[in-house]
Amino acid sequence: MDQNHDLGGFASRNRDYFNRLALEGSDNNPNALELARRSANAFRKAYNFDDGSTIAMDFACGSGHVSRQLAPYTKSIIGVDISQRMGVSPDEMRAVCAELRGEDHELGGAKFDVIVCASAYHHFADIDKMTQVLCFSLKPGGTLLVIDLLRTDAVDDSSIFPEHAGNIVAHKGGFKPEIIQSAFEHAGLDNITLGVAVNAKKAGHNVQLFIAKGIKSDF
Repeated sequence: MDQNHDLGGFASRNRDYFNRLALEGSDNNPNALELARRSANAFRKAYNFDDGSTIAMDFACGSGHVSRQLAPYTKSIIGVDISQRMGVSPDEMRAVCAELRGEDHELGGAKFDVIVCASAYHHFADIDKMTQVLCFSLKPGGTLLVIDLLRTDAVDDSSIFPEHAGNIVAHKGGFKPEIIQSAFEHAGLDNITLGVAVNAKKAGHNVQLFIAKGIKSDF
């Protein structure tokens, strides 16, 4: 399985765009930091992190804001991103610039108790395949947690993201719950739940971010 799933070139454009953001320091603004804090709190409510045992991955970790929030509650956490914008030091956590494909040799063959992905799914052209890749990296009984924009009829898709975002955002209006439910089911995840995680503002609009949870079977 190929993590890129680069239908329309979204992955390569996202890599270039977020590398530029890192150089400009634009992803360290107060709004981004606050959203990371609230997202991490939602992840902690959805999963029982244990600083003595939990092995976690923060997928599409960006600058590591969510990773830093979760690190004290894990035994270890690794941040993975296709961009080189990760600004974390080795004593905080391990960060890897990589494109996962769901292959045994990746990340040294590591498997995870929990994988979190915050506000990144809307950048992935093929969320079905991406969810399968993430599920591959879970231990049996492991948990996938995804936070992203909840699609509603109340907000015009074109007004949520800047005009340039059409080049890097595959799902500009976010996701209906049934789309995420289907992606989790196709990946073989069980005990799937979805709910509202965060109320926020985007481009002046009131928006909601959902949290989806699924558990990999034990066999």
